[in-house]
Amino acid sequence: GEGNDTAVTKVRKVLLEDYTGHRCGNCPQAAKTAQTIKSTYGERLVIMAVHAGYFAEPKAAPYDYDFRTPAGMDYDNFFGNSNAGNPNGMVNRMDYATSTHIKSHSNWGTIVDALMAKAPDAYIKISNNYNSSTRVLNATVNTEFLNMLTGTYKLVVLLTEDSIVKPQTDYSKPIGQQNVLDYVHHHVLRAAISSTHWGDVIATGSVTAGDAFVNTFTYTLPATFPTTGGTAPDEKQCYVVAFIYDAATYEVIQVEEKKIK
Repeated sequence: GEGNDTAVTKVRKVLLEDYTGHRCGNCPQAAKTAQTIKSTYGERLVIMAVHAGYFAEPKAAPYDYDFRTPAGMDYDNFFGNSNAGNPNGMVNRMDYATSTHIKSHSNWGTIVDALMAKAPDAYIKISNNYNSSTRVLNATVNTEFLNMLTGTYKLVVLLTEDSIVKPQTDYSKPIGQQNVLDYVHHHVLRAAISSTHWGDVIATGSVTAGDAFVNTFTYTLPATFPTTGGTAPDEKQCYVVAFIYDAATYEVIQVEEKKIK
């Protein structure tokens, strides 16, 4: 069991989005950076790899797989990541609309360190119930605000999949070995579970410490990703990622992830 809720330490968790593509030869370095930061913070860092833009487009074999999602392409168009040149990313989507929201992977660690030192403004708990035979996932997301806040807050719930073995260009490898056919892709954004990938309003006006909300979601894991001509998702590697953000600034104030089974 999960133990007594009163024993849960409510800490700030941080969302790191890695904008990437399977034909982006510099992108594996950014993925390594993300994993290094995660080795420091463990479950307090939630990574989401968003495949979008030119380098994510499927091409002739071995790059004929399509990692892209409607959600990921929309985020990329809105925030302008691939336009700025992958690899890059966002940390809690902070600093939006100044163009400094797009962060080079060399700066991710410093930014994450600073955020981790801050007390949390909210707490999220995810409870998943997944039926392997019907592939139906029921996810319950409990959110609690921990401080007095003013604004409109939205809850986004997404599906990610880890450890997908597919080709990747990697310029850190010797010439002639840069098409890595057995590359392991981590934390890949797969789909939106919430009604929209921009989320649903959970609180507006002023929230006070202790304000709590329960939202439930139903999602059927498709037989394959992409939904036509793809590969079967590994349900043991699929995660629900939930985050709350300020609708005015797009800044994420808390994030959580949990395996579906």
